[in-house]
Amino acid sequence: MAIKTTKVARAMRVDIIYEMILQDKTYRQMVLYGSKEWGVSSRTISKYVVSAKKIIGAESAKHNETVLTELVARYRFYRAKAVDNDDLRLALEISKEESKLLGLYPSEKLQLSGDPDNPIHTKSEHGSLTDRELENRIDGIISGISAATQAKNSNGKN
Repeated sequence: MAIKTTKVARAMRVDIIYEMILQDKTYRQMVLYGSKEWGVSSRTISKYVVSAKKIIGAESAKHNETVLTELVARYRFYRAKAVDNDDLRLALEISKEESKLLGLYPSEKLQLSGDPDNPIHTKSEHGSLTDRELENRIDGIISGISAATQAKNSNGKN
């Protein structure tokens, strides 16, 4: 009868498999290592791989969220600088880039091949906006920039 692995030993093994995945080791290399070092089957190694990949996925999701938050903050900082310098074109460009980053633009229609009157449509994972919704959002951004500029100008004249 096989001896049951402790939670601590299992966690250490998953950590080793995690590192092997990051080192781009093959599944076969992981199985050979596990068989030699721990005397476990390929099925057990598969379970360790699944656990390690869950950890990698959780870390990636957390990292992606942090990066997105930092990028949005950076765009907003640069946009404020552009408005402070009365560079409304640059502020609008920054707003457009931020909107793209956040998935606020509708999906582009791509013609991959076939009939020009029947294009193949793609869909953004963030959904899409109608032309009118997009125009309303852009108008709101422009209004905000104009209001900020007017407020700055009236504060500077007082």
